[in-house]
Amino acid sequence: MTAGNSLSIENGQIAGFTDSGVSVATSARVSIVASLMRWNGTAAAFSAGAAALVSDSRFLNNANGVAVLASTALTTSRVTVERCVASGNGEFGYYAQATNAISIAHLTITDSVASDNNNGIFAFAPVGAAQVHVSNSQVSGNQYGLAANQAGAPSVIRSWARRY
Repeated sequence: MTAGNSLSIENGQIAGFTDSGVSVATSARVSIVASLMRWNGTAAAFSAGAAALVSDSRFLNNANGVAVLASTALTTSRVTVERCVASGNGEFGYYAQATNAISIAHLTITDSVASDNNNGIFAFAPVGAAQVHVSNSQVSGNQYGLAANQAGAPSVIRSWARRY
């Protein structure tokens, strides 16, 4: 999706795309609920200022699970993932990547699972800022569980727990 202001996917099954199952490259508001994405290049990719809520969904056996990308100047791509599973993905379960000096990729993950991926949760920012916040989630069976990589720009993974 490169134009438009909203996209909603509910109870969907998206499979077998060599690039991305879902690709949003515009400042749209996106909702993905109770959906299954498998056997894609990237299950779901959000960039160019997209804002998404992804809940109760599964990302299985893709090259990558959920990607938040910031490559457009002066934009913040922001994705919230709740109660989801990213498993068996060849490279990343969940990742945030900034490649423009004045852009931000922001990913919040709560009550979710990243298992049996090469990288469970990854933040990467050669320039710009990649921010990942993780709460009440399980990261297991990955080659690398939580990883942040940067070349002079802030790549941050923060973890917190709810207090009752």
